[in-house]
Amino acid sequence: MDSNYCSAVDTGLFVSVQGAVGLCCSGSEPIGNIRNEPIKDIFAKQKFIEIQTAIRTNQSHSYCSGCDSIEQMAPGSSQRSAFNDQFPSPEKRQLKLADIRWSNVCNLSCRYCNTHDSSEWRRLHSLPIESVNRDYTASLFEEIEEKQRDT
Repeated sequence: MDSNYCSAVDTGLFVSVQGAVGLCCSGSEPIGNIRNEPIKDIFAKQKFIEIQTAIRTNQSHSYCSGCDSIEQMAPGSSQRSAFNDQFPSPEKRQLKLADIRWSNVCNLSCRYCNTHDSSEWRRLHSLPIESVNRDYTASLFEEIEEKQRDT
């Protein structure tokens, strides 16, 4: 497997509590926000196409800087390695893993978590607890269903 390739570009979908869309939870910045635009539009954006082209041609991309850093320190221990092991590259984009965070309501304060994913951490830091707007669910489920039919 090429060292910069990550099958997340072909198999992954991540949606944060705030609606930010990525290919995995390790991406450096969102490629769009499902609260502002349909998921199909996000995956048609130039930003996604640039990431996909770079990764498919074994080039490094700033979106993957987190995994690049981890791979330099400890090869085989990044999210990239996990994706490549679990979801080998398909010939075309086929959704295999959808990590969709509907809410940050959680009464735990696990030490590896943060204020973005836990209402308890938000409470401990005196931050407001966000109510999740799910107006985007129809668009999201259409994409998931379509990608499942393609497999």
